Amino acid sequence: MRLGEALRLKLSDIELDKEPGRIHIRREYTKSGLARPTFLSREAVDVIREWLKIRDDWLLAASRKSHLYPKGAKDDRLFPFSHGTIYAMWHCSTRKVRLRR
Repeated sequence: MRLGEALRLKLSDIELDKEPGRIHIRREYTKSGLARPTFLSREAVDVIREWLKIRDDWLLAASRKSHLYPKGAKDDRLFPFSHGTIYAMWHCSTRKVRLRR
C-alpha cells in the first residue's frame, strides 16, 4: 500500500474482526484508479487496535496545537496525519535506532 493510500483510509475501510483482517482500498485512493482489498497480519490488527484506543485522544491533543484540527472537528481517517508528519516520524524513528544521523 502506498503512503498516500494509507493516509486516505477511513475507519469504515477496515475490518479487524475478519480473519485475516482486511482493508478495502477504494479506487479514489489509488494511483491506478482500481479498488483492491489488502489483508492484515494478526500483529498488524493488534497494532491498529492499540492505535484506535488512543486515536481520539491524539486528535484532541492535535486540535489544541494546530489550526489544522479545529476543536470538535471530526476526522474519519484511520491515520489523521499529513505526509509531512509521517516523514518527520520516520526520520525521528530512524535516528533513534541509529539508521541515520
